[in-house]
Amino acid sequence: MKFKTWEKVFWGIIIGLIIISLLSLLMHKGDVQVTVNNRVTYVSKGKVALYCVLFYGVIGLIFWAIIKLFTGGFKE
Repeated sequence: MKFKTWEKVFWGIIIGLIIISLLSLLMHKGDVQVTVNNRVTYVSKGKVALYCVLFYGVIGLIFWAIIKLFTGGFKE
Protein backbone atom coordinates (compact mmCIF):
# COMPACT_ATOMS: atom_id res chain seq x y z
CA MET A 1 0.00 0.00 0.00
CA LYS A 2 1.50 3.30 -1.11
CA PHE A 3 0.86 6.38 1.01
CA LYS A 4 0.19 9.73 -0.62
CA THR A 5 1.91 12.90 0.57
CA TRP A 6 -1.06 14.14 2.59
CA GLU A 7 -1.27 10.76 4.35
CA LYS A 8 2.41 10.92 5.32
CA VAL A 9 1.94 14.44 6.72
CA PHE A 10 -1.29 13.45 8.50
CA TRP A 11 0.19 10.39 10.21
CA GLY A 12 3.35 12.37 10.99
CA ILE A 13 1.23 14.92 12.88
CA ILE A 14 -0.65 12.17 14.75
CA ILE A 15 2.59 10.38 15.73
CA GLY A 16 4.10 13.74 16.72
CA LEU A 17 1.15 14.45 19.02
CA ILE A 18 1.55 11.02 20.62
CA ILE A 19 5.29 11.55 21.15
CA ILE A 20 4.77 15.04 22.61
CA SER A 21 2.10 13.80 25.02
CA LEU A 22 4.27 10.86 26.12
CA LEU A 23 7.33 13.11 26.61
CA SER A 24 5.33 15.60 28.67
CA LEU A 25 4.07 12.66 30.73
CA LEU A 26 7.67 11.60 31.39
CA MET A 27 8.47 15.06 32.78
CA HIS A 28 5.55 14.81 35.23
CA LYS A 29 6.48 13.52 38.68
CA GLY A 30 4.22 11.03 40.42
CA ASP A 31 0.69 10.13 39.44
CA VAL A 32 -1.52 12.38 37.33
CA GLN A 33 -4.25 14.29 39.13
CA VAL A 34 -7.63 14.08 37.39
CA THR A 35 -10.75 15.99 38.45
CA VAL A 36 -14.11 14.49 37.50
CA ASN A 37 -17.38 15.92 38.89
CA ASN A 38 -15.48 17.96 41.50
CA ARG A 39 -13.75 14.79 42.75
CA VAL A 40 -9.98 14.60 42.64
CA THR A 41 -8.53 11.21 41.78
CA TYR A 42 -5.03 10.08 40.86
CA VAL A 43 -4.30 7.99 37.78
CA SER A 44 -1.01 6.20 37.09
CA LYS A 45 1.15 7.52 34.27
CA GLY A 46 0.94 4.19 32.45
CA LYS A 47 -2.84 4.41 32.16
CA VAL A 48 -2.66 8.02 30.98
CA ALA A 49 -0.07 7.06 28.34
CA LEU A 50 -2.29 4.22 27.13
CA TYR A 51 -5.30 6.53 26.93
CA CYS A 52 -3.26 9.15 25.00
CA VAL A 53 -2.12 6.60 22.41
CA LEU A 54 -5.61 5.13 22.05
CA PHE A 55 -7.27 8.57 21.83
CA TYR A 56 -4.93 9.96 19.18
CA GLY A 57 -4.90 6.66 17.28
CA VAL A 58 -8.68 6.34 17.11
CA ILE A 59 -9.18 10.02 16.22
CA GLY A 60 -6.49 9.68 13.53
CA LEU A 61 -8.10 6.57 12.04
CA ILE A 62 -11.54 8.20 11.94
CA PHE A 63 -10.31 11.37 10.22
CA TRP A 64 -8.10 9.36 7.83
CA ALA A 65 -11.05 7.17 6.81
CA ILE A 66 -13.33 10.19 6.30
CA ILE A 67 -10.76 11.97 4.14
CA LYS A 68 -10.06 8.78 2.14
CA LEU A 69 -13.80 8.29 1.62
CA PHE A 70 -14.35 11.81 0.28
CA THR A 71 -11.27 11.75 -1.95
CA GLY A 72 -12.24 8.37 -3.42
CA GLY A 73 -9.11 6.69 -2.12
CA PHE A 74 -10.69 3.30 -1.36
CA LYS A 75 -11.40 2.57 -5.05
CA GLU A 76 -7.76 1.70 -5.87
